[in-house]
Amino acid sequence: MRAERPTSIVREFRMDEGFFRLFVIYCLLEETVHMGLPEVLWRQFSNQLMV
Repeated sequence: MRAERPTSIVREFRMDEGFFRLFVIYCLLEETVHMGLPEVLWRQFSNQLMV
């Protein structure tokens, strides 16, 4: 198999990159919340993300 990627896959990756970053940030925040971050702060931050 060749190592080159079809341009369509690259384009899809670029479109999904922003969502993927948000997802990673969300997962990291979830871990932080479970480690003891006050829920109030988490709610305020998630509200800002939803806007």
